[in-house]
This record gives sequence, C-alpha cells and structure tokens, in this order.
Amino acid sequence: MSNSVVETPKPNSDPDHTIEPRRTPPARIRIRPPSIGPTQDAPSDDVPTVPPALAPADYKVGYAKPPTRHQFQPGRSGNPKGRPKGSRSLSTLIGEELDKTVAAKMGARRVTMSRRQAMVHRVIEMAMQGDLKAFVVLLKLDPTAAASDSSAPEPEAKLSPEEAEMLQAFLKRAGGGEPDGAS
Repeated sequence: MSNSVVETPKPNSDPDHTIEPRRTPPARIRIRPPSIGPTQDAPSDDVPTVPPALAPADYKVGYAKPPTRHQFQPGRSGNPKGRPKGSRSLSTLIGEELDKTVAAKMGARRVTMSRRQAMVHRVIEMAMQGDLKAFVVLLKLDPTAAASDSSAPEPEAKLSPEEAEMLQAFLKRAGGGEPDGAS
C-alpha cells in the first residue's frame, strides 16, 4: 500500500530555485447561528408559522408531513420569483409576428395581407410549380385532404373458398350471420 502523502521533488542545489511542497486548500468552514433557547426548531422572523389554531394538536411530523413552519403559508406564494406577469410564450410571440401585415405582389397588383396568408400563398405557388416538398407540406396543412384520404373505402380482401368456409363455421359458432365480403 502506498502512503497518501504527496512526495515533492527534491530542490535543486540552486538556492534561488526551490520547489515548495503542495498544499491542500483549506476546507470551507460553515458557521451556524447560535441556537435560540433550548429548542433547535425555533421560528425565524422571515418565515411565519401556522397559527396554533390551524395546526391540529395531534399532528405528527413524518413522510409527506413537514413541520408546520415549513409548509406553504396562507397568502404567500410558494414560488415568489416565478413567471413574471405579462411574459408571453414562444407560440404567442410567433403568432403575433405571423399576424403582422406585409405588402405582397399578387400577379400585377400589390396586396396587403398577414404574413401567415403570404406564407400559405407561397407554399401553394411552390406546390403548383412542382415542388414536392411544398406539396407534402400543403397536404399536411389541408384538413380536407386528410379527411378525404381517410374516407376512401379500403379494398376488400378476396377470400379463398377454404377461408370463406372457415369464416362461415366461425360465424355460426359465434351466433352471427353471413359475412359481408364472403364470396
């Protein structure tokens, strides 16, 4: 086993060139305030305690039951430095910017419209010129295109005579009638 002492190299014979041994930094010293009276759980001035009338006499401190002086106090926020009033979310900021009006050129005339409308017009123009990525974006944004895709009837599977016979036997046992797609 090696010793935990750090060995330092021996100094040279030159008196001006000496190597000092390494020193560990001093440990932090935590100074605790003096206790008030015989109890360590004395209330401080900045944290109000729950009045004894509100705290039940048989209240036991334990798991999920902090001492009454450490519970949220009535009328005092549990997050005093929380979200400031009037701060807006990212989606709100983006919505405000998209709702600003811009002058756009539609053919030969200039039209004022929101940035949101200008973006939609641009995506439609790009899709009409053959840009497949713009076409995919347009299909994702168009609610009627998604609805028409889902309402398309699915082709029925053709059953072989053996599969149709098995289906008939199953439906008889299950108490059902004749299947719709049986042939």
